[in-house]
Amino acid sequence: MPNMLTPKRFDRVFLGMCDGYCFNNGEENAQAGTSMLVFDVSALGIHPYPSRNIMLDLKRESAAVINAMRCSMEKQEIGENCQTGRWPRPTNNLAEAVALRQLLHRTFEKEILHPHNFLHVWSDSQLVVNHVLGIFRKNNDQLKRQYNQIDNLTYKYEKKYGKAMWDNVHLKHISGKLMKIGPIGH
Repeated sequence: MPNMLTPKRFDRVFLGMCDGYCFNNGEENAQAGTSMLVFDVSALGIHPYPSRNIMLDLKRESAAVINAMRCSMEKQEIGENCQTGRWPRPTNNLAEAVALRQLLHRTFEKEILHPHNFLHVWSDSQLVVNHVLGIFRKNNDQLKRQYNQIDNLTYKYEKKYGKAMWDNVHLKHISGKLMKIGPIGH
C-alpha cells in the first residue's frame, strides 16, 4: 500500500504528474494520449503540496527531469482484447491508467524510483488512483492490464532493491481544475 507521508530519510524528492486525454471518448474514431512531467523538487526547494502557487511555479520551471508531453497512445499501449481479438476503443480512463504506468516505468528505468529517493505522483483521475490504492474494485479488462503491469513493476523493484516500491511512492489524486493550472493539464 502506498505510503502517505514523505519520510526525511531520502536523498532526493521528486514530483511526478501524469495525465491522460481522449478525444471522442470511447467512439470508433477516438484518439488518446498521455503526458507526464517529473521534477526534482528537492533541488527546486519546493514542497510537493498541491496548491495553485506550486502549480504556477512548476509551470514556469523548465527543468523537468522527465518531460513527455502529449504522446499519442499506440495500440501496443492499449493491448488487444483477448476475447474478440480486436483493439479496444480508447477511453479517458484507459489513457489515465497508461499515463500512470508510463510514469512509474520511466522513473524506474531512470533510477528516480530508487530506495534513496521519494516520488510523489499526482493524477487527476480519482478512479485510477483509487484502483491502484485498492479502494475501488477493478472491473475493466483494459484497465486491469495496465494495473497488472504496475504490479509487475512493483515486483521488479522489490527484486532489484529488496524493499517495497510503495515505501518510496505517494500516489495522490488532485482535482482536474488544479491540474489544468499547472504545466501538464490538457
